[in-house]
Amino acid sequence: MAQFLTSDNLGCLAITSNAVSDNVQSIHLLSAMPSHRGLSITKLGFRLHAAFFCSRKLISSNWNNHDDVYFEPDSIKNLKNTLTI
Repeated sequence: MAQFLTSDNLGCLAITSNAVSDNVQSIHLLSAMPSHRGLSITKLGFRLHAAFFCSRKLISSNWNNHDDVYFEPDSIKNLKNTLTI
């Protein structure tokens, strides 16, 4: 994931965990780059980043899915290119 903000950024999408149990504390929308992983949110990619953020926040952890994790896409390179638009 990118570790810098682009010049045309609107903010940063910070992600610290891939587990459903950490959804409440592992994804944030920030105005500056954190010390850990983050993606620069641009005008062109705003809807994609908003959908990504909402999809993570809408899934609440319970006894049935507490230990679930999100799968890595088939091509992480394509995801990085898509999210940095």
